[in-house]
Amino acid sequence: MSEYGTEGQHAHMLRDVAFPVNTRRSGKFATLRFMEVDCTPGDRLREARRALKLSAGDVGARLGMSGGNVRHYESGRNVMDMDMAEKFAQIVKRSAQLIINGKMTYKIEIDEEEYSLLMAYRTTPEAQKKLIRGVAEAIKVGSQQVIS
Repeated sequence: MSEYGTEGQHAHMLRDVAFPVNTRRSGKFATLRFMEVDCTPGDRLREARRALKLSAGDVGARLGMSGGNVRHYESGRNVMDMDMAEKFAQIVKRSAQLIINGKMTYKIEIDEEEYSLLMAYRTTPEAQKKLIRGVAEAIKVGSQQVIS
């Protein structure tokens, strides 16, 4: 689990996130959607492929290329042009424009206490938010020093 409360495949994607763009509360948890700030076409392709539970090999086989070649597009080693994005888009059921230029959202669940803290932070004056961020950074640095 990452510090943002997600698991596995999305953890690497959440290092640069914006504040929630949509909030929906249900039962014990509040589900928040975060928008990815720095996301490449390859990242969007990989997430679309994984959402459909397709391997890179599955996608490659449908396009007449190897899974390794698909992973090269996902990592940015191969540059994806619009023609290639359109081919991928048909397989991963997304538009080529979304793959090339789109924004991605991720859902994470937070408990009621985290939700209350987030809502309180949003209504806090900027000067106090700066203090809160300073305390959070000090806690993060302190916990890293304890680990090393």
